Amino acid sequence: LITPAALMGRVTHVFARVHEDGDRTARRVLTCIVVERLFAETEELIGAAEAEGLRPALIGGIAVRVWVGSLGRRTHDVDLVLPAATEVERLARLLERRGYHVLDDPVWRRAVRGTGPERILVDWTGPDVVDPDSLERYRLGGTRVNRPLESRTVPVVDAADLVVLKLLGSRDQDVSDLLALVGADLAGCAPAAVAARALGGGAAVRVRAAASRLRFALHTGDTVQAVGRVLGRPPAEVAVDALTAFVDGLLVGEKE
Repeated sequence: LITPAALMGRVTHVFARVHEDGDRTARRVLTCIVVERLFAETEELIGAAEAEGLRPALIGGIAVRVWVGSLGRRTHDVDLVLPAATEVERLARLLERRGYHVLDDPVWRRAVRGTGPERILVDWTGPDVVDPDSLERYRLGGTRVNRPLESRTVPVVDAADLVVLKLLGSRDQDVSDLLALVGADLAGCAPAAVAARALGGGAAVRVRAAASRLRFALHTGDTVQAVGRVLGRPPAEVAVDALTAFVDGLLVGEKE
């Protein structure tokens, strides 16, 4: 295993090449190193949290990577959900001890450590995941699942909850994540199962509205272009077709 000092030496060297000559290969290598470092910190942070009796689970882009591997987009932050409100503040204290600066945020808690290629951002919340724009809530309904990341397994929200959260988010990066999740044909992610999970979490109406908007954007091609900008390449046609069929399934189920 590479040591943290050696890893940061690689980051510094490649980062210098990026700024000096704009080397495209160096940019790709830098991105891989930063993601590798993020995964290592994620595993360490979860291990430290569990050692203190906390029960975090990954959500967001990093959770998508845990579920689908390299099919998921690269991400640069760690999103966590905790099953009890009392654990939210305890995680803040743990992050401070790990050298993070904890920021004040009325909706999501946030902490940051480092700058430039060393920067790591952690966002976390309690059992009700709140949309930062609408302030509407979604209560996770599934169980935590342990899945491999790099050198250890990590707890992650189940795939159906993750799909619901991505539908509610509806940003370009969320649609990119939906392409990966639906394209991976994960168990428990059929349209009917996702609709039932949204209903149980109090988000059925919002999920149907999001699915309707997404279907329109998929048919006009706007979503394909936007996701292409997120990924740096056009999404695979088979993935777009799978997501279109999935969204159609959600809306057909609404009418039945």
